Amino acid sequence: DMTALHNQTKKKKGEKKIQTKRLFNKNDNTPCTTTNQNNKNDAQRRFMILSVGVLILSVAISWFVSTTTATTRDEEDILFHFLSHVPQYPTKQQQHQRLLEPHGRTHRATQDIPPNQFLFQIPRSIQLWDWDAYHYFSDTVYHRARHDVPSEQPLDGGAFLALYLWQQMQEYPEKDYFKVLPSANDTRPHHPLRWSNEEFQSWLPSQSHVHKVIRAYRDMVESEYQAFLQVVVKNNNESSSNNTAASFFEFPSWDEYTHVRSLVLSRSFGTGPPPTSFEKEQQNEIETRFGISNINERCCRAMVPILDM
Repeated sequence: DMTALHNQTKKKKGEKKIQTKRLFNKNDNTPCTTTNQNNKNDAQRRFMILSVGVLILSVAISWFVSTTTATTRDEEDILFHFLSHVPQYPTKQQQHQRLLEPHGRTHRATQDIPPNQFLFQIPRSIQLWDWDAYHYFSDTVYHRARHDVPSEQPLDGGAFLALYLWQQMQEYPEKDYFKVLPSANDTRPHHPLRWSNEEFQSWLPSQSHVHKVIRAYRDMVESEYQAFLQVVVKNNNESSSNNTAASFFEFPSWDEYTHVRSLVLSRSFGTGPPPTSFEKEQQNEIETRFGISNINERCCRAMVPILDM
């Protein structure tokens, strides 16, 4: 029994020595190979986690920079478009750019003009007033034109002036005044009323104040055109059924109407109330036919040669 107990004790001491050798080096008590390997695995794991984190952060920063750069480029493109269309006198170096060049409609003073100096007088006979348009269209179907929304609201006097301007340009194309006005090719790229919907949406931010103002004008002009078109189509259909071809009305295309409407919006002048030479009875007739409550508050404006250059 003593021999067996001695052997077991000796065996346990041997196991302790083996465990001690596995955990510590013999001389300096530092961790042995097994512990060093575990530490290396932990370090590699931490390094991999750190590397993945750095990679994710780099991708996020790259995406943010690319998005910001793209947005900046879009804004720069929009700004460049407007700057490249600003009316100015092109130099020889600027001839290759898309600039709105003056064509016979620019005035320059060759000497100093003192204050209150009388320069010239423009006769009423060569001016085009919306009052003239009201009288011209009072016996036609055009005076029935109304906005659909709000219901039955009268059209602005500028709409009739634009239609009158188009009619005069068709009847008297050789008039000098019509020759110096901007052409349809001039107004198409430079006036927002003439832009396509795609151009309008891409060139003006939808949340900007300018976008909202121009949107309101575009909606107004489209409503005017539809109002005119409805009464003309109805009249022409009735004339066709009654075989009265003489009462057919010619009507401008959408491109032609937006062109003359843009001229009125950009070049007409406010003249004040109707001329005193017209009797009150005439004013009442215009108000009744065109659905205007008080023409003195809505009238008048005019296309004035030379002043609108």
